[in-house]
Amino acid sequence: MITTARPAKAKWSKKAAIVFSNQSNARGTSVVGDYPTNMQGASNYLLEYKHATNELVAVQAGVNNSYITRAQDTALTGPGVVIQKYLSYLNRNLFIVPLHRGGAGLNPYSSSYFNHSEVGGQGARAILQSALEFSEDDTTFLVIFSGENESEPSGAVTTEVFQGLLEQEIADFRDACVEVKGAGHKVCVVIMGVHDYAAATNASAIRAAQQAVAAADECAEYIDTNYLSQTSVHFTYNDYVSLTKKIAAAIRRMKFKITTT
Repeated sequence: MITTARPAKAKWSKKAAIVFSNQSNARGTSVVGDYPTNMQGASNYLLEYKHATNELVAVQAGVNNSYITRAQDTALTGPGVVIQKYLSYLNRNLFIVPLHRGGAGLNPYSSSYFNHSEVGGQGARAILQSALEFSEDDTTFLVIFSGENESEPSGAVTTEVFQGLLEQEIADFRDACVEVKGAGHKVCVVIMGVHDYAAATNASAIRAAQQAVAAADECAEYIDTNYLSQTSVHFTYNDYVSLTKKIAAAIRRMKFKITTT
């Protein structure tokens, strides 16, 4: 028998950030029409960091899931929108920081990555640091969707190479958080495993690296995505619902030390 222990008050009392990072699956591809109507009502809002105005904005679920500042992407839904349903009991103190770029590889928190016109010439590290000014909690969460580039023949790398790149990305992310929040700030990581879509001939090597990084990290979890049997590189809305349940559960475990025996 499986039993789950949860603290009596598993709630955030202070504003805390969940960063969706790296490739396009962190952004989402499903259109608003795929979104259930019962999640489009006035009560289904989440807070999101807007880089263009440097503020937290309440956005309606299924209506606006921005990709940094690009207006043409406001009709998309993805994990950043879906997750509010599965963490809603934690109240409105969670906010999403969208830091992803379709087709990009590792490492967004290095000095040069994301330095292009879409984000006003600022790197993702600088954008993250601005967003964290709004955080009041002692923990930040990083959800990484990566490995697609390195799973395809044109960008294939070994398990050892990808493991080193991923470890460096997480270290750089933590450094960026500490610069703003101080040495005591905790960062927990959710690593989404790359799935065996049609072109991902090197996916097993990348998954091995992702699993190794999660196993060795002090506060990280690996989430398998292969059970979805998705043949395309991008997930569907229903896939996001399924995966986001798992992301939310991982965040609860890492934040509130929920134990399962």
